[in-house]
Amino acid sequence: MSKKILIADDEPDILKMLYYTLRKLDCEIFQADNGKDALELAIKEKPDLVVLDYKMPVIDGIQVSRRLKSSDETKDIKIILITASIDGINEKFNESLADRYVLKPFEAKDMFEEAKNILGL
Repeated sequence: MSKKILIADDEPDILKMLYYTLRKLDCEIFQADNGKDALELAIKEKPDLVVLDYKMPVIDGIQVSRRLKSSDETKDIKIILITASIDGINEKFNESLADRYVLKPFEAKDMFEEAKNILGL
């Protein structure tokens, strides 16, 4: 059974880049462009990894991450929080309960390696 990855970002270019980069891992990819859809997809599909933008409309990435990590059904999903904001990043990361964070801008190859490592591929 192949692994599942959910990518969530409100910037279409980032979403597209993540899709084309992470599909090379031979995983099933789901996409969302806001936090509400990301949360609903994560609950429904139970992906192995969520790559989640910090600032998104409707529900921000920190709240999505906290909700997923606080639920018995979804607490084991690995989450990589991505953000362009370095102000208070350690506090935001700790608040989010995510497994890792990556600062924007990032290289596609770096995100590929980060996802590959967190998934154990």
